[in-house]
Amino acid sequence: MSVSWEMTEQDFEDVKHLLPQSVVAMITVIGLEAAFHMVKVWGGTNYPISNRRRNTRQSRILHAQLVEDIGEEAAGRLERAYAGQPFLAIPRCWDAMRELRNRFIRRQYDAMSAEGLSDLVIVRELVLAHRLSTRNIRYILKEADREAAARAQTDLFAA
Repeated sequence: MSVSWEMTEQDFEDVKHLLPQSVVAMITVIGLEAAFHMVKVWGGTNYPISNRRRNTRQSRILHAQLVEDIGEEAAGRLERAYAGQPFLAIPRCWDAMRELRNRFIRRQYDAMSAEGLSDLVIVRELVLAHRLSTRNIRYILKEADREAAARAQTDLFAA
């Protein structure tokens, strides 16, 4: 059973309300894919920003590392947007990442259930695949997707 998932544009839209404003701003500057990579790899750290105006060895090394991580174009946009700052604080986005994981687990449950597997077998597989307890998996399966409050309110009056 595969336990990795990729964030799509739709996933981003669905959990955007759970992302810190700094990540939303970073996505605006460098795009979803590059920002997601930065959060996934460097989340919880202060990522040093190259000051390319000073052509020092350290700034060239920092720039090269950023290019390796997110590409030349995104690296340039990030350095221009955050010029003058010694580093970029990259949040872990734990709420959004946990919500994406939980949605993935619910999708896996639905897919395995459609294949005719029993609830006990599915839950056991999910426990082993995600290294969570049975209680946690059951809790995840019972909860609904977390949506933005405003969106949920507008849906009430849409009918």
